[in-house]
Amino acid sequence: MASVSDYSFTASENKYSLFWDAFGFCSPYSGIYQYASNLANEFADTQTKPIPILAKSETPPAFPYVNTVCVAAEQNFISQKFKILWIKNSFETVRNHLKNDENPFIFHGLANMNIPGSSIDESRGSYVLTVHDLIPLLAPRQVSLPYFLQFSYLLPRALKKATKVICVSSWTARTIEERYPWSRNKIEVVKNGVSLPKNYEGKGLGERKNEKSCKILFISRWEPYKRFEIIDEILKKTKNIHLDLVTDSVGAKFFQSKRSAYENRIRIYVNLSKEELLELYIKNDVYVHPSLLEGFCLPACDALKYQRPVVYCQGSAVEEVVGPCGLGISPQASVDEWINAIEAVKEWKRQDLFINNLQKHLNLLPSWKDSSLKIKAIYDKIVDGSL
Repeated sequence: MASVSDYSFTASENKYSLFWDAFGFCSPYSGIYQYASNLANEFADTQTKPIPILAKSETPPAFPYVNTVCVAAEQNFISQKFKILWIKNSFETVRNHLKNDENPFIFHGLANMNIPGSSIDESRGSYVLTVHDLIPLLAPRQVSLPYFLQFSYLLPRALKKATKVICVSSWTARTIEERYPWSRNKIEVVKNGVSLPKNYEGKGLGERKNEKSCKILFISRWEPYKRFEIIDEILKKTKNIHLDLVTDSVGAKFFQSKRSAYENRIRIYVNLSKEELLELYIKNDVYVHPSLLEGFCLPACDALKYQRPVVYCQGSAVEEVVGPCGLGISPQASVDEWINAIEAVKEWKRQDLFINNLQKHLNLLPSWKDSSLKIKAIYDKIVDGSL
């Protein structure tokens, strides 16, 4: 394995080492994995090569430089489930690697609260935290009790420790400022990027023939706040809507027992390749996302890339992602209102107004390169003391 010093890089004439705490990288379908892997792909062509810290039992993600992976010491199943134990192991791993490295370093926690409460070395270490959302605090009854307790304990400590707090949406930034106003000066919004398909022309991509039925796509792990019951009610209420669902084993189990009521109008997928997922976006008419809260919503962003309108629940960051290219529904909306919205946007992709709005909106969203450059600039300013 390469040493830390092999991957130090220069900012304003100062060398520094960069560690990414990679809690949550075990699933390539998680938002944390997508966030880190997209950024890492952009950093691959620069001197900025982060060193991810992974658990022993995790398969290293498909980064362009997997030989930089550091393995957390004494990792086990329990510490993968509980961040408070994971952070201790991650902390010790970095401390051990720094014994042979005298350069300044930055420790970047990519998953809401995963930077250590105590310092590795105050004289040469700085800490950056990415916060995706505060959902466990905003809707505590919609997540597990252990997750709520961990989040409540670790997040304020991580915010205090961080030199800079990166938020992936303006909505996330506002929710932090409202709950922790003392953190306001640390916060910077760096939105997730958009990667357009190769040869993207923004017009006529995967257009279906005019059919009476409406095909919808929903991509989500199961959590109470994701509101799978809305999809269930839609399918029961109308026979005109067919669903492709990409979910985890819990989400699949939720729908498996109900399949007979849908008359084979649902297809459930648990593990898909990127190519298979792309095919689903193109085959469907509308992307539907009934979740009460989202810090960004990468699936909605992907739907727009493939010229598919989005119907979503109002009140969180999905509105920033979708803009004028979808319909927001009140959290209190009836199932009939959801059905009417889906039917209304079904034909949008064939209309010039939608296509023009879509192209303008996508041009306003940052690319992953844009996002990576902003984050790299934050690192550089921290190290040269200008932040």
